Amino acid sequence: EPAALAVEPRLAEWRDRLGAATGAVPHLAGSGSTWFVEGAFDGAVDGAVVARTVPAGWGAGTASPS
Repeated sequence: EPAALAVEPRLAEWRDRLGAATGAVPHLAGSGSTWFVEGAFDGAVDGAVVARTVPAGWGAGTASPS
């Protein structure tokens, strides 16, 4: 995270907005292009994209995660 913020300080604004809106601590994903929090926060931040994930193997011919 410190390296990404050094290169692009504006990332801090999005981290702070996401944290304030959700009450959760945002995490920086992968190469630093995405802040995320775990939980359901639909509509918490204007302009945010809500993504849902499932456990590996879920939906591969089964009705629920194994």
